[in-house]
Amino acid sequence: MGISLIRPGVLHNTGGPQLPGAWTPTATLLTSVTGAKMAMRGKKEVKVTVSGQEVSHEFWLADIADSCIIGLDLLKRWGACVDVSRASITLVPQPDHSLAHHHQPATQQPPAQPKPALPAETTAAVHALWQRSSSGLDHQQRQQLKSLLDGNADLFAVRDEDCTQTELVQHTINTDTA
Repeated sequence: MGISLIRPGVLHNTGGPQLPGAWTPTATLLTSVTGAKMAMRGKKEVKVTVSGQEVSHEFWLADIADSCIIGLDLLKRWGACVDVSRASITLVPQPDHSLAHHHQPATQQPPAQPKPALPAETTAAVHALWQRSSSGLDHQQRQQLKSLLDGNADLFAVRDEDCTQTELVQHTINTDTA
């Protein structure tokens, strides 16, 4: 089971120099992406409720810049879907068949957009790629490769001119004062 990190002071009685009694002290150091070492002061199982779903999860007090860093395992248990392009997280609780009512997602997902039809040239190029790449594969592997290529055919560039349709994305990583 993974962990999540929380900055001292976010939870009640965790901002002072003394670790509250319910927390287990640790001598662990966290190394950041910049190489800085941060103390992991303590850990504790915390009950967290999101969209009516309560889970117990281990949080560690860490001297981090953000209020909280939620671990991937906890997001997965919540049924989270991260949409980077919209900078949003959708939480869809796991269905509880013991209850009579139906849970609604915390946010609504946008309706799926149908994929536009591909030009015949693209379809032919993807098929040719499949034929070249599937030699030496058994029947099941050939079918899996075909499914993968067909499902992602809109990502392939057939001509050099197709590559100019991609926009450059630049990311800046704020390392604070590191």
